[in-house]
Amino acid sequence: MTDDQVVLLAWLGLALWAGAFVLFFQHRDRMAAALQAVIAFPFLIAPLITLLKWRINPTSYIRQYGTAALHELPGDGIVLGLSLVILLACGLAIRRHRLWMIIPLLLNGAGVAFLFYFAYFFHIF
Repeated sequence: MTDDQVVLLAWLGLALWAGAFVLFFQHRDRMAAALQAVIAFPFLIAPLITLLKWRINPTSYIRQYGTAALHELPGDGIVLGLSLVILLACGLAIRRHRLWMIIPLLLNGAGVAFLFYFAYFFHIF
């Protein structure tokens, strides 16, 4: 992934998050929950793939990525867990439990801020 793609993802995430924020205050909770779920999926899929690669064949994972990559696995587990919490809260918000939308708004907002950090301040790509 190039720096330009990360910048594009960060701005797209911000646009979706802002749209969901506005929809939440217009009491269009189902649509806001759907947008928040869309934002959560990239944060869910990337760590899930990493953890599955490690779980299926740990020695092959270490051989390919090195032993230093093992220190990233707990962080991937945390991101995966938070993404699942976001999706659960979105599901509850779709079922007319409005206050549950606060969780996806806060956690996805932090995720989008993290993307902006990667896009503009921490160039590893």
